[in-house]
Amino acid sequence: MKEDADWVKMTDSDKNFRILVSWSREELPEYIKRWGMEAWIERYYLRLNWISATEYILFMCTCALVVISLLQVSYT
Repeated sequence: MKEDADWVKMTDSDKNFRILVSWSREELPEYIKRWGMEAWIERYYLRLNWISATEYILFMCTCALVVISLLQVSYT
């Protein structure tokens, strides 16, 4: 089953349920030209903006909760 052919045939609602999507080296430049920018990591994660700030805060809260949980387990 060829993945790219399946993707084209899917409805938008079906595409929303996909967890992981990958493209071959040949397909990726065409998707970048069609749908957006190539340097999205630099734009959204290497600069401070609302997306990166939200995700960094959630990551720090998760790390803090893990440390607290580990400390509680070690005391019991």
